[in-house]
Amino acid sequence: MARRNLVVSLDIGTTKTLALVGKVSENHSISVVGIGITPSRGLKKGSVVNIDEVVSSIDQALERAERMSGIHVTGALVGMTGTGITSMNSSAVVAVTGEDSEVTEEDVRRVVGNSQFETVPEDCSVLHAIPRKFTVDGCGGIRDPQGMIGARLEVETHIVAAATTSVQNVVKSVRRAGIKPQGLVANPLAAAEAVLRQDEKDLGVLLVDIGGGTTGISLFESGSPLYTSVLPVGGDHITSDLAMGLRVSLAEAERIKTEHGCVLAGLMSRSDTIETASPSGQRFTVSRQHLASIIEPRFQEILNLVRQEIQRSEYRGMLPGGMVITGGNSVIDGIIELAQEEMRVPVRLGSPPRLGGISEAVSGPAYAAGIGLLIKAARSHQVEMSSGDPLLGGLLGRIKSWWRDLA
Repeated sequence: MARRNLVVSLDIGTTKTLALVGKVSENHSISVVGIGITPSRGLKKGSVVNIDEVVSSIDQALERAERMSGIHVTGALVGMTGTGITSMNSSAVVAVTGEDSEVTEEDVRRVVGNSQFETVPEDCSVLHAIPRKFTVDGCGGIRDPQGMIGARLEVETHIVAAATTSVQNVVKSVRRAGIKPQGLVANPLAAAEAVLRQDEKDLGVLLVDIGGGTTGISLFESGSPLYTSVLPVGGDHITSDLAMGLRVSLAEAERIKTEHGCVLAGLMSRSDTIETASPSGQRFTVSRQHLASIIEPRFQEILNLVRQEIQRSEYRGMLPGGMVITGGNSVIDGIIELAQEEMRVPVRLGSPPRLGGISEAVSGPAYAAGIGLLIKAARSHQVEMSSGDPLLGGLLGRIKSWWRDLA
């Protein structure tokens, strides 16, 4: 970028690729000055299956964002999704080496770095090592231990990793598009950045980001992430169900889902009908109640998988902060009511904040991850998450950025 007050985010999803250019003011507010949206190609369930097609989608999105903003983009903070994303919690302890037994930034970096060595599978790369809490000489629950006096520093760390081959394919695609990846962020955490309130994170809250090919999950407890994962099911599966159930094209099924879909058959009347057409052009009518009877089981399946992930996380709380649903497939009628009924917790729709500039065009839940990436890029101002190759040795830079965000 030409000026240091500009930041760029790149969200490469299964159904769309979104590039955003933001201008950061002196008071740290963000104005969106460039938007590029294009249909994604070359991805399946969030993973790259055709690099050439992914590169083409990135090129088109960036070209549109550049044309709108008048800025030549050279680097971006990149969102990472796909079913290869996993998380784990680990701990480590080091001796404090600072002068006069004072905990230094280097002590913090060292203990957080040590916490991931024996935890991450060999075929995975670390995306984030996020300190949840520190303990100094037995005194726990510390967010920022720098400057404290002690001999022993411990940390509990939330580690988010992705399959190394998936990371390599994303990085290669971005670089072939002429862009330097300035860091990789797991999309569930990016969406959480945009739609979750701090009080919800403190209480305990579950974010569910329903995209096209995948559903991202991020569970927060005591203000920081406890569990992060990506499910291999999303809105495209609903579209396929409708196409088969109604015997219409995928494009028509997507239109019907977006414009007339409902996830609760009980909310619909048989007299409420829509007109559609078969691939051969034959017109016919169908009730919205019938549409809901096709859509509802798939959403119930997604929510059942979400429940299984909560159990896998070993979280035993009651989610006082409730559940927040976001993503492109979160706005279908009845989804909040169904989620409350199935999950038995308060549920709300998560929309990203209205930024300045032309942000109204990307203000809905479908853009949560992209806006979250832009917010993170602005917060670290030109993305200090990785000083080098995202695959090699960028861990300490990422630790520093995440730790600063959570402090």
